[in-house]
Amino acid sequence: MTVPDIIARPPWPAPRKRNVLALEVPVRDERVVWKNTEQYEWAHPGGGIEKHLEVWEREEILTKLEMKEIVRIDAATNLEMEDLVRAMQRCEKRFVEHYAIAHVAIAKYGLAVLDALFALLSKAPACALDALRHVDSLRVASWLAPYEEMFLDWASFHPVTAALSLLPAALGDSKDRKIAQKTLSHMRKNGHEEAIRDAAALYGPDASAEIDALFAPEPLPSRAPSLPEFVSLVKLPMPLTKEGEIIGEEPRARLVQLLSLLPLEAARDAIDQVKAGCDADSLATLGVALADEWVEAGAETKHKWALLAAGALGDDIAARKLAEWTVEWAKAKIHARSRVALEALSPLYGRTARVGLWVARAGIVLGAGALLLPEADAAVALRAFAAMLVVLGVQPIARQSRGLTDLPSWTSHVVAVGVVAALLAPSVGGGVALALAWFVVAVVIRARCAAPGAAAARA
Repeated sequence: MTVPDIIARPPWPAPRKRNVLALEVPVRDERVVWKNTEQYEWAHPGGGIEKHLEVWEREEILTKLEMKEIVRIDAATNLEMEDLVRAMQRCEKRFVEHYAIAHVAIAKYGLAVLDALFALLSKAPACALDALRHVDSLRVASWLAPYEEMFLDWASFHPVTAALSLLPAALGDSKDRKIAQKTLSHMRKNGHEEAIRDAAALYGPDASAEIDALFAPEPLPSRAPSLPEFVSLVKLPMPLTKEGEIIGEEPRARLVQLLSLLPLEAARDAIDQVKAGCDADSLATLGVALADEWVEAGAETKHKWALLAAGALGDDIAARKLAEWTVEWAKAKIHARSRVALEALSPLYGRTARVGLWVARAGIVLGAGALLLPEADAAVALRAFAAMLVVLGVQPIARQSRGLTDLPSWTSHVVAVGVVAALLAPSVGGGVALALAWFVVAVVIRARCAAPGAAAARA
């Protein structure tokens, strides 16, 4: 008897001790960055022409702006730096924005007006941020740090500088460590991982090693997780090895503990090792038993791992059960459960044409339901099968189900249009487009699965 190593002994790794670093932000040159003719256009709003203005002329423009009177759209073109700073300080927000005061200031005087732009943040944040996007400076990072959304916006233009400002806090022991790590995580999701690693390299190999650890997939916990009360280990089916021998109570307990960590990626990898060394039918029976216990205990979504276990270990029987639950809960408007059931079903998708049929049926119900539901409920249903579209796609059906090799190619385009519409217009209108796309494709899939020719091809 060979029990898979991952459950033959406790799989919980020793906790990694974090290396606390005391980093000092390096000196970095400040610069204002422009593209093509952008600087000239900002310095000349409304196509203004440069000319010398007498002191009284400039004063007249400023007084009118402060008194909320109308001036020429290009009036800011020939104001001096002190005039522009005064306008940003004294004029109303709408006048600062309409006459592009901050644009002219940064385009003509660059870093010299940085403090005035910082002061403008509290009055006209969008206007000030628009100007600061052109400034690559650690001072900007420091000023924007308390404003997460604005910082991330600015960081998308200057990611290395932004990361340099965050790393001392993220890798040190200050009270802002978690906030800095969270911001780095957002930057990474926005596509700036390489810039973060470049910034870490400037701090040295220790900083790079800590960033490697910070960005590594979440590992298994260092101690066994506790199981909810509805799980009765002694009542659960005993999985078998490939040789047909029982794996034993302790390995079974470790397997269930690993399943309780789903959807953690490290847990999925460990479960794949178990599947490679154990009998598939016995594992599927265990997965279905856990799902049944979860449903009988009230189906709390905080313990959705039990349903995910049925998908991770399941077979065609588990797939059918999950599809039926998806439809049942969607009809009952228990959308949180139906979304979990659909998520659990995704690993089984494409195994056979029958599974495709069950998923298509669930897709039809969810697609039609999303068209008819109120906006809030529709959003829940749409997220469920939008996730399925991204994870599963349409083409695996044609590739893996022999009876569906003639699936029309236009179905892929329908889905693509629906997804793009939902992304570009995440309102109910975009959601309806996505719902309709999946509804149409699901109908085609069901028709292909149910057709006599498909059955003959599968035979």
